[in-house]
Amino acid sequence: MPDSLEQIEAVTIKLAQIEAVTIKLAESRAKLAEARAKLAEADAKLDGTYLEDCDGLWLFTREHLPKENDERLGLFDKISRTTLRQCYDDIDTQFLKFTAGSLPNPTTESLGTASFKINGQVDIFNNGWNNQRAHLIPNSTICAPHWGHSAEGALQPLPSDGAMNKNKARKLLVMGYDESRKLRTMPQNFINFADNTEVYDVDPSVVIIPIMTLCKLCNSWEADTSFDALVIASKITKPDCTEPCLAEYTYRKILSHFEYKDENFCTPEDIDAATLLIRHFLLGHAGSLAAGIPTDIDPDNSSPEGKEVLEELEKVKQEIISNGIALPGIRKEKTFRKVLKVRFSGENGAPIPDPWLLAAKAAVNLSSIRGQKLLPACKKAEEDDYEILQELHDYQMRRRLDNIPAELNIICAMGEVPDTVVTTPKQEGGDDWETLGD
Repeated sequence: MPDSLEQIEAVTIKLAQIEAVTIKLAESRAKLAEARAKLAEADAKLDGTYLEDCDGLWLFTREHLPKENDERLGLFDKISRTTLRQCYDDIDTQFLKFTAGSLPNPTTESLGTASFKINGQVDIFNNGWNNQRAHLIPNSTICAPHWGHSAEGALQPLPSDGAMNKNKARKLLVMGYDESRKLRTMPQNFINFADNTEVYDVDPSVVIIPIMTLCKLCNSWEADTSFDALVIASKITKPDCTEPCLAEYTYRKILSHFEYKDENFCTPEDIDAATLLIRHFLLGHAGSLAAGIPTDIDPDNSSPEGKEVLEELEKVKQEIISNGIALPGIRKEKTFRKVLKVRFSGENGAPIPDPWLLAAKAAVNLSSIRGQKLLPACKKAEEDDYEILQELHDYQMRRRLDNIPAELNIICAMGEVPDTVVTTPKQEGGDDWETLGD
């Protein structure tokens, strides 16, 4: 009998163990089914919710430019600012204090390799974000100088003092000189965009366009003013390429953590506003290139890379003069799938990009997709150097001082920071924008 009881107890224990295993197996199967359901839901969104691409949204037609250079530059003048935004007050644009022969030399120091991990923050697409900010004006001593006319358009017209002198002044706006600020390292020249190099710079298939009127963009926008932007990808096969830009691949790459809410999709009015704005910027930059300004700003760059950039710009210039610029128009006859929208709100202290610079970058990316790249961009990933990080840190410190009582602000400006100064609380999860470069 005792043996029978022991056998019964052993069998009971075994049955209990089998039941526990069965329950765990059922729980695992339920979790697997839930994961598969979420994956299926995500795939359904990718397949049918927002995968509108450039050629599905827009019909592209060619428009010829005026034959006279003054009229071509008139297209650029139309998109240019006439007054300096307050956030750019410390960029030197008053080159009249220099004589024609004494303009300072632009800064051409090499980029550093500093790398900083930023924990607890996300980029504009809700992906985990590190120091990989997307530049609007490229941070490259080879490519950036040719954006000098764009810098002038984003800031204000420079004094006229001869063509060569004015082109050097335009270059100084982007590159800066010793003890001066430069537009390419200003906080307004960055987007929080993780893993941007491939899809936004090297082989751009993403276009991000401010949803804003040209008048507001040029005359009303000031730093720290939030705005929305349309996001579109491309699946066109570029000229001289065998592989297409894949909109689906691009969306999967950048939107795996995106939150799909009604406010994250463009209204028809949003699409109309962004389309009209990008047309203005495509025409403006095409007019500038056709007039020869970008190719004249840095004509003496004798490096192989510099010559390659100039040759490519000259090739695009001649193609635009001969055949016109490809401009998008809404396909009114088509029922569209949803088009993405992001908001630049300065969340977690991130600087809000200048919509003028964002629109200029959008024009360059869209023209690149159409085989007419209006301005050069970086061809390889370049890490942010200490100088840029320090610029961002200084920017946030200035923002802090603006919120300090006047009597304390004066003390801080003198380099004495009292213990009573109130600073912005640090975000949980690690460093934030305000401690970059510390």
